[in-house]
Amino acid sequence: MPYTYSSLSNDVIANMEEDSEEFVSALPSIIERAQAHLQRRLDPVNIIRFTEISVSASNRTLALPADLLVLKSIQVCATGGWNNLLEQNNEFLTAYWPDYTSVAPSKYYAPKDNASIYLAPTPPSDTTALIEYIPRVTVLSSAFPSNYFSQYTDAAFFAATMLYANAWTKNAAGTTIWKGILDEELAVLNNEFSRARRSDTVNRYNGSPENTIAGQP
Repeated sequence: MPYTYSSLSNDVIANMEEDSEEFVSALPSIIERAQAHLQRRLDPVNIIRFTEISVSASNRTLALPADLLVLKSIQVCATGGWNNLLEQNNEFLTAYWPDYTSVAPSKYYAPKDNASIYLAPTPPSDTTALIEYIPRVTVLSSAFPSNYFSQYTDAAFFAATMLYANAWTKNAAGTTIWKGILDEELAVLNNEFSRARRSDTVNRYNGSPENTIAGQP
């Protein structure tokens, strides 16, 4: 049953049997914490976002989308197509390309902070980068009455909101019960997301492949 902000709020109030002014005033914060719980613990394929951003010549710093939560990949437009950049740390970038004023097609990137990354080599010309990332989903509220979590993870959203509602009322037993229900919902959803990522060319009845990268004892 997909929720809206209003229907989720009303469902929680009814199940908590709590409609005091203090509780109703706290509900927006409770719902926000519940959504943050889901955002950090779920890895859905359907909220992955692609966006193109400008890359400036002779500038090794690239600003990331403001709503970025997890950066998945970066491709830079180059002659003949797109180059997929490999992630490294800044120590590697500095050793690989110590002269930041020298330019060449970029091959690597490293995190600078939560809002930007470094490129190496420093790009030689203005171009475009295609960013694949997981965004911060806009918090469910009266101003934004529907979002991905309320529409497609409704049972988990309700359980998470009930967990934090019981925590707000200091009901330890209720908090424990709803945490168990929520953990089951999260496990089901993450299994669905994992199945959605499987390739039809892979025998899905096989277990994990043998690790041929690790050194032998």
